[in-house]
Amino acid sequence: MSFYEEKKQNGIDPTKLGEAFYAQEENTCYSYESYYSFFKTYILSHLPSDRGIKILDVGCGSGHLLYALRKDGYNNCFGIDLSKKQIDNAMLKVDRVELADVFQYLPSHEKEFNAITLIDVAEHFDKDNLFRLLKIIKNSLRPNGILIIHTINGLSPFYRPYFFGDPTHQQIYSPKVIGEYALLAGFKEYYEFPSTPEHFPETESIDSLKSFIRFLFKTGQWFLWHLISRIYALIECVAIGAYRRFYTPNFIIVCRKF
Repeated sequence: MSFYEEKKQNGIDPTKLGEAFYAQEENTCYSYESYYSFFKTYILSHLPSDRGIKILDVGCGSGHLLYALRKDGYNNCFGIDLSKKQIDNAMLKVDRVELADVFQYLPSHEKEFNAITLIDVAEHFDKDNLFRLLKIIKNSLRPNGILIIHTINGLSPFYRPYFFGDPTHQQIYSPKVIGEYALLAGFKEYYEFPSTPEHFPETESIDSLKSFIRFLFKTGQWFLWHLISRIYALIECVAIGAYRRFYTPNFIIVCRKF
């Protein structure tokens, strides 16, 4: 029985709940171009430079990552999602997306992909099912393949709006917990990285008053973030004698297969 079938048996249909929730959030979601900016700043550097690699985006949603990948020249990429509505939305922008349950899809695609991505997906799985997912992802990667995860940072003091703002979220994780799960699942190593707003915003062409104001806002956000997060690091150091390398509300973890 899949994770989703188990939830349905218990009276909860995560897919329908998610579709209802995201339908209300559509107007506030990233545009595809805004997501491309995020992709270039936080995701692109973790991918191999070979644009011909085969990539699978698990939980592709409306296809934002696939759009960004293809815009940057990664044309051999695919996506799966359990929501038909999300797949229909994705097909308006990209192709090679499929309605599928990851637990049923991946076992028939062993050693097929160079990279698999879980972008804002891990938090939708409890611990047992996330570990189970990591194991089958490892089997679906080619030798030296990578898994890129972006999820909510349970060690950040700013995680609450992200985790509790979505009724389909099941579990919050720290980078170390996911990393150790990955090692137990058979991955060789993992690396942790901060997410937005850690890096200075990419400079875009300033050709109007609106773009200039947007640039000032992003710059101010970046400066205040670094100021506030460093103050919090000092407070945590005083309280527990240690501090974290980063406090961004989300984090990225890259896991590499043998």
